[in-house]
Amino acid sequence: MAYFPIMINLENRAVLIIGGGATALRKAETMLSYGAKVFVIAKEFKHEFPKAAVLKEKEFEDEDLLLKSRDYFLVIVATGDGEVNAHISELCKKERILVNAVDEEEKCSFIFPAIYRQGDVVVSASSSGKSPLVTQYLRDRISKCLPENIGEINDEMGKLRNRIRQEIHSQKERKEIYKKALEEMLKE
Repeated sequence: MAYFPIMINLENRAVLIIGGGATALRKAETMLSYGAKVFVIAKEFKHEFPKAAVLKEKEFEDEDLLLKSRDYFLVIVATGDGEVNAHISELCKKERILVNAVDEEEKCSFIFPAIYRQGDVVVSASSSGKSPLVTQYLRDRISKCLPENIGEINDEMGKLRNRIRQEIHSQKERKEIYKKALEEMLKE
């Protein structure tokens, strides 16, 4: 099954990560880099997590997920225990919370793509969970095709767009201006 690609604003959204290993750490760092409020529950933390993440060293209990004061937007399960992952995944699905059980696609309501990011330019690639190696290959190929300053170009195009939208009412004219400006920036 192919997954639908979507970009979601995580700014100030509560994300729960269950697990304390290297994978949980990577997911926490990624979620924080997109502005999420990250909460991590683990029996044991095997790595030093970022200070911005709220850590609870304990066994996961159903009540941890059902705290209405948190209203978790999404949950990432990285315990390494298939039974625990399955239980939490089912609980999330019942509560209509997006869930990702690391390396267990059948237990997920969403999966993570391979991501290339430079500033606000975000490009993702997915194999719909079939082959992480393929998605990493695609991400690496895409990153080599893009200019090293694509993030800066994007920022400049955003400023231009804001100014031009106020000054020129014809969509066709605006598009031509944007195209020429982008071509010039890509030449530099």
